[in-house]
Parts: sequence; structure tokens; C-alpha cells
Amino acid sequence: MINQANHRSIPWVSTFTNGAAAPDARGQAVSAWRLESCPVEHPSELRPLQEPRLVSVDLLNALFAEPPAPTYALRYIAVPGTDGYGRGEIAVILFAKATGRTEEDASARTAALTRQIPALLGAFLPDFAWEPVSTPVEFERWWRPFGSVPLHFATILRREDLLTLETLRPRPSLGRGRTGPPPRPNENDAVYVVCPFLPRQGSRDTLLRALLLQSEPVLWQVDLQPVRLKADEEESLMNQIGRCEA
Repeated sequence: MINQANHRSIPWVSTFTNGAAAPDARGQAVSAWRLESCPVEHPSELRPLQEPRLVSVDLLNALFAEPPAPTYALRYIAVPGTDGYGRGEIAVILFAKATGRTEEDASARTAALTRQIPALLGAFLPDFAWEPVSTPVEFERWWRPFGSVPLHFATILRREDLLTLETLRPRPSLGRGRTGPPPRPNENDAVYVVCPFLPRQGSRDTLLRALLLQSEPVLWQVDLQPVRLKADEEESLMNQIGRCEA
């Protein structure tokens, strides 16, 4: 089912039912905004300190909502050009999805998002211009950009590691007698770490250029859903901190 927008400034809302979701989240509604323009980057030693980022920690915190919280996705769609090395087009789309028991419930929650998101984007990204995706044809173009052609998927969920608390390491040596890498730490002498979201202070040029240098169209998407720690998660985190301070 698709609900039509009534005005150019209102994004189109596409609703559907996901039978595999939890009973209170089977109704789903999605709206989208397209990046129309953004600041031009110029090589400069000062740029990393001043560059506005599409996704910032402050913006993520502002997107937080009590359950059932909406899910956001920042999608880059790169279509390499055929007339030159590295030429082509990149579209940047922000999707927002609300859920509910029915499609009507999800659509009602999306109505609030269509008012909040433009205000947040304007507040945290004043130099970026966004346009709502306001027609079904345009929405379908960005929702299913590759149609029904066979696709290859690669997913990165999170970066995690075990950091040992033992700082002593075998001294490196040359020749046949050199020691190998230190053994992997176990849970008794290490701290489990999920790497936090810390955007790199750098340019988007490298990423966008890499997308355009591919031989086929590429879709790169980052799913965003701010959350709060549960009680057992917070307790585990405090235990890890205590182990580091022991």
C-alpha cells in the first residue's frame, strides 16, 4: 500500500507489512529525503577541523526516540560514468522508517517524522540542502535503484575486539629465534570492546571517488538507530571499567 503526498514539501510515505517482524512492528512506513547540494571541499590543512559531516554524534543523539524508535538509513547510490575514469553520479538519500501494529499505525508515526527531520537536518547541517522525495516514481527509484537484477551483498555489523590488560610483550628479535605474535587474550585477562561510532575527521572525497571508480553501480548504506543501554548491558560495561581500574 502507498499513501500519496499532498504537497511538494511533504515526502511520499510508502507503507507495507513485514510478516517476519514482531507483532507490534509488522506495519512499516518509509519516507525519504534526497541531498540536493552540499559544501564544496577544498584541500586544506585546516579542513579536517572545519568540515561538516553528514552524520555527527550530535545529530544521532537528536534522533533518539523512545520505543518503538524509528530506524534511519543514509544511502549512497553511485552510478559510474561510461565516458571517463572516475566520472559518474552519486545520490545521497536519507530514509526514515516507523513501525506499528498496522500500516495505519506506522503511517501515523511517520507523520511526526516528516515534521521533525527537516528541522533536525536544518539545525545540524545548515550548509546541506535536502529535498523530500515526494512522488511514488522518485521514491521507487531510490528504494529499489537496481530493479530486479542479481545483486551482491556485504554487511558490516560492528567492530569488536578483546583488549588485553597485560602490557608486557616479548621483545622483538631478528633471525630464526624471533618470537611470534602474542597469544590471543582470554576473557579473564582482557576487556571486551565494541568500537564506538567516531566519525573520522577527514574528507569524503576518498569514499566517493572509490565508489565512482567501480565498474558497476554500488549502493552503500549506513543504518542508524540510536539506543540506550539496557540494565544488564550497563552492568557489564561497569564491570569492564572496574576491571581496567583494578
